[in-house]
Amino acid sequence: MSQSAELARVKGRIKALTEKTVANGCTEAEAMAAAEITARCIQVEVPLGGRRRRPIDGCVPAIARFCDCKVWLARAGSGSRYVFFGFETDAALATYLFAVIDRVCCD
Repeated sequence: MSQSAELARVKGRIKALTEKTVANGCTEAEAMAAAEITARCIQVEVPLGGRRRRPIDGCVPAIARFCDCKVWLARAGSGSRYVFFGFETDAALATYLFAVIDRVCCD
């Protein structure tokens, strides 16, 4: 699946969860469960160290899978970066693993 398709799928899931409200016909328990899920999801950005590919780049999808996160490459005026998206603890673990692997193999 391409990065843009994966990002669209994640955004669609978040939108569906945020629309689970009592006003839209959900029970209060369903609405509270959806709110709890969306409240704990975060995005953590990891800046890339330049324009050239590095060995760590091949590890990023595996890190995301292992940590139960989604990841995509964001390119903007401020530079390229990986964005890990998931529950707060999962995204924190993904960025930690990225830093450890980067320090071991790329320094």
